[in-house]
Amino acid sequence: MTAESIGTIKRNIDELIQYLINSDYKGYDPYDTLNSWFPFNIFGGRWGQIAAVQFQLRNPVNIRPKLGIKKERGVKSVALILQAMSVYYRADPSEKLLKEMTGLFEWILSMRLKGEWEGSCWAVHFPLAMKDKSRVRFDPSAVLASFVAESLYEYYLSTKDDRVPDVLKGVSEFILAHVPVTERPEGLCYSYTTKVKDMVFNANSFVAEAFAKTYVLTGEERFKELSLKALDFTIHHQKDDGRWTYSMNPVSGIERELIDFHQGFILNSIFDIKNILQLKDNKYDLAIKKGLEYYRKNQFCDDGSSVWRVPKKYPVDIHNQGVGIMTFSKLSEYDPSYLDFAKKIAEWTDKHMRNSRDGYYYYLKHRFFTNKISFIRWNQSWMMMGLSNLYKKLKELQIGS
Repeated sequence: MTAESIGTIKRNIDELIQYLINSDYKGYDPYDTLNSWFPFNIFGGRWGQIAAVQFQLRNPVNIRPKLGIKKERGVKSVALILQAMSVYYRADPSEKLLKEMTGLFEWILSMRLKGEWEGSCWAVHFPLAMKDKSRVRFDPSAVLASFVAESLYEYYLSTKDDRVPDVLKGVSEFILAHVPVTERPEGLCYSYTTKVKDMVFNANSFVAEAFAKTYVLTGEERFKELSLKALDFTIHHQKDDGRWTYSMNPVSGIERELIDFHQGFILNSIFDIKNILQLKDNKYDLAIKKGLEYYRKNQFCDDGSSVWRVPKKYPVDIHNQGVGIMTFSKLSEYDPSYLDFAKKIAEWTDKHMRNSRDGYYYYLKHRFFTNKISFIRWNQSWMMMGLSNLYKKLKELQIGS
C-alpha cells in the first residue's frame, strides 16, 4: 500500500464528510415512501403500500419531491456516521471532526423516545410496509437500539464521554424490558422488534454485541452472560459452509435463505464480541474463519464488486460494498490478503459508484445502468463505515512498519 493510495482513501473520506455536513446529515431513505402525502393504501390497503415501497426501491428516478417526501435526519444514519467518524478520528484526529462528532452525539441523545419505554431507545422516522415485516412510524426496535449502542461505544473510545456507559446500560435495559426473546438449549435469540417474537440471526448478533459493550463500560456481569448466550445461539446456527440464513421461524423451524450484507454484520459482531470480552474458546475463531471464507468466495467477485444476493449478481448494491470494505479491513488479522481485497472493493466502488464532483456514492449499479440516487443511510453512512475502517487499519500498519 503506497502513501498515495492511503491519501486517496483519506481524500474520499474527507469529501464524503463535507458532503454530509453540507447536507446537514439529512437525506432520503430507500424505504421512506410512506412518508408521502399520497394514500397508497387506497390501492388494496396494506398491499398497495407494500407495492409502493417495492416500486420505489427499484425506481432509478427520484420522484420523492413530487410525492412530498422530505429529506430528514434518521437516527440510524446519524449513528452510523458518528461511529465511522469516531473510528476515523482515532486514526486522524482534528478539532473540526470532533466538533461534528459531538454535535451528532448530542442530537442522538435528544432523539431518545420517552413515555412507555424503559431504558434508552430510538425509532426510524418513517412507517414501513413489507410482506413479512411492517411497522408504524416511530416504532423502536432492538436492531436500531443496538446500532446506536455500537456507535456510542466507538464515540466513547474516542472521547471518553462519561455519559455513554449509562446510555448503553439504558439500551440493554430497553431490550430486556421490551424485546421478545426465544430461549433454547443452544442459547438466546432476541427478536428484531418489540412487536413480534422472531428469530433473525443478524438482529440477535447485534443485541449480543450491545450487551457485550454494555458489560465492558459498566462491569455488570449479567450483560456478559446474556451476550454469550445470544452469541452461542448465532454460532450454533451457522451452516457447515460458513453462511447464515437470514431467519428461522420460531414455530416451524423453517429458515429463510437471504444471503447478502447481513453476513458481514454477523461476522463483525462475533469479531467485536470475541475481542472485547477476550474470549479464548477456539469456536469463535473457527466460526469467523468459516464465515469469512464463504463471504469472500460466494459474495464478492475478484474485481471487488459484490453479489447482490447469492447467487444473483446484479444489481451491485452500495450497502454490500461498504459492509465488505469494513469486514475485510477489520477481520484481516485472519488473512492479510483480506486487507488487500478491502482496498480492491474500495477501488472498484470509487471507479463505478462514486460521484467524483460531490464526493458521494450511488445506490445500485445494474448491468446496463446505474441508479444514482443518494441515500444517506444506505449509501453514504455505510461507505463512511467501510472507508474509515480501511483507513484506520492501513494507518496502523503504516505506523507499525
